[in-house]
Amino acid sequence: MEKRLLEAEDLLKLQFVGDPHVSPKKDQVAYVLTKIDPEKDGYSSSICVCNLEGNSQQVTYYHDDKRLIKDKTPKWSPDGRELAFLSNRTGSSQVWVISLEKGGEALPLTNVKGNVVDFVWSPSRKLLALTVQEKDLKDETKSDVQVITRLRYKADGEHQFINTRKRIYLYDLQLKEYSQITEDDYDFYRPQFSPDGESLIYIGSKDETQELEYIPSIWKYDLIKKEESLVYQGKGPIRAASYSPDGKWIGFIAHEHGETSSNNLDVWAVSPSTLEVRNLSGKLNRTVDNLIRVDAQYDTGAQTIVWNEGSSAVFF
Repeated sequence: MEKRLLEAEDLLKLQFVGDPHVSPKKDQVAYVLTKIDPEKDGYSSSICVCNLEGNSQQVTYYHDDKRLIKDKTPKWSPDGRELAFLSNRTGSSQVWVISLEKGGEALPLTNVKGNVVDFVWSPSRKLLALTVQEKDLKDETKSDVQVITRLRYKADGEHQFINTRKRIYLYDLQLKEYSQITEDDYDFYRPQFSPDGESLIYIGSKDETQELEYIPSIWKYDLIKKEESLVYQGKGPIRAASYSPDGKWIGFIAHEHGETSSNNLDVWAVSPSTLEVRNLSGKLNRTVDNLIRVDAQYDTGAQTIVWNEGSSAVFF
């Protein structure tokens, strides 16, 4: 093939892969494939699965003549038989699921008001924990006049005023019932189940000064006692939180220097029982962060850490 110079139209042929998730059997990887749609002036995405030999297969298909369809955030069921993901097929972001054993079309799992922006399976596969972005309780008027009630009412990448809150819900897959975990005028996100499935952790702030300086904390919700408790009082940004396999530690990425982006992020661990806090990467002398930024908009996945099976080490 004869070589030629790169042309502007070549950029429209670029494809992007991101947000990889290894199956429970560790024999497959699910990821998001994003393509550029010049006619709709945006990006569309689908879910693909690749085996260890490098053979990849697209597993979600959906087309709309007028809208850009985005299938993203793939997450394996605990038994590895199904793959759940987020999709805007119905006009709002909901959880869908596809059987990799039986094949066929993906089916919707949720139908909530607002948009599901994150979710996680429970270890028993009976529950889903959802982060739902829904309309602010204060914004119930039907007037076309926008009343600003927050200091932080705009943000980069948001095409409209911020008038929503992120709340945590539980969805019972057998009873098909929702239960709201977090309430009031706060944002909570990144839910994670404990290994025994009896508690749920999530990130968020209840500080009265959060409009001036947003400092999130890590909260724990006991699913048996229906009680919420503070596990770690944040002192700076928190990017991720996940239980160790033995349930004795919660690992997270954070720093303790307020709401600033110029400080190094470290890997920390806190005991949910004793509340002991350890800095695991303080001697690394570099930030635990993704410093590569591009203008292309594709699903890179949320930043996270991964524990080894013995709960003695973390990967980041």
